[in-house]
Amino acid sequence: MNILFIARNYPPQVGGAERLNYELIQNLKNLMDIEVIPNKFGKYSPLFHIYAVFKAVLNRKNIEVVFLSDAYLSPIIPIIKLILKKPVVIKVHGLDITFSNKIYQLIIPRFVNMADKVICISNATKKECIRRGVSPDKCKVILIGINGKDPNDHMDEKAYSKFNIDEHKYILLSVGRLVERKGIHWFVENVIPKLIKKEKNITYVIAGDGPYRETIENIILSKGLEDYVKLLGKVSDDDLELLYNIADIFIMPNIPVDGDMEGFGIVVLEASSHGVPVIASDLEGIRDAVINGKTGFLVEPLNEDAYVEKILEMLDKVKKDRKMKENIKKLTLQNYNWDKISQEYYDVFCSVIKNKN
Repeated sequence: MNILFIARNYPPQVGGAERLNYELIQNLKNLMDIEVIPNKFGKYSPLFHIYAVFKAVLNRKNIEVVFLSDAYLSPIIPIIKLILKKPVVIKVHGLDITFSNKIYQLIIPRFVNMADKVICISNATKKECIRRGVSPDKCKVILIGINGKDPNDHMDEKAYSKFNIDEHKYILLSVGRLVERKGIHWFVENVIPKLIKKEKNITYVIAGDGPYRETIENIILSKGLEDYVKLLGKVSDDDLELLYNIADIFIMPNIPVDGDMEGFGIVVLEASSHGVPVIASDLEGIRDAVINGKTGFLVEPLNEDAYVEKILEMLDKVKKDRKMKENIKKLTLQNYNWDKISQEYYDVFCSVIKNKN
């Protein structure tokens, strides 16, 4: 089977979608032949649409399926189908279908619906596609996969030293772009002050950058939380590995934002695959990334008391259950196994080829 993958987000670009696409393709290559057309023009440049179509036409003889990385690329679907006469599969994440712009919403869902199959990375994403007129029969939910990594005991010492973190404190960790929907500003302002009244022996570490960074910095100063919150900014993949290795609890405190959504939350899986228990908002695609009560807890969004309660409950479990981390890691790798997920993609590609023939 020969697949052409047109990727708007792909290394050497950096980010969650880039990591997802790279990992997906590396695993799919075990089952099929894949050629990647990566984006060299910037994430939102329309020049990539033209370039991708041109490259696809040059490779048309060897293609059985054209696979698009996200809904933003959907305007090229009718052109691909007209010229190449090949089935098209598109992957939809979340914001790429919900982006709050009238012209975008008028155009993109209609083009997405022209695909032969629409792979949604969560049930929440599928729901948003259907709400916008994409045929339910075309939508298929395939979750994100994760690869486990062997722990390195020496990483702990390096992490504490590099980030100037007190190794005797409990480490709460959040990772992600500092935008409104991530809710980190809300968590610092509303949860941390209540939490430290009951448990002072914590450090909340935030890895990421974005437009809400200044807001978070101001909250830390105004609330006098300098001893409890450490804002690292953007960190490398190697540094992120260090942080996962020392974290006691991973926090994903997303809040509802009109026109925006969390399609899945790959950082939740990254944390769980390191055995780190997760406490996250019961919201959107995050629900598919947490096995509630087993790899962590889902909490009502914007409920600071519920967050405090679950964090304290989890810290107590961290102290008492020495096998908890290993059990979380094992369960995560069983349920979000790339081999299983790659097979689901393979089955989708086979079905669209069969229907085309």
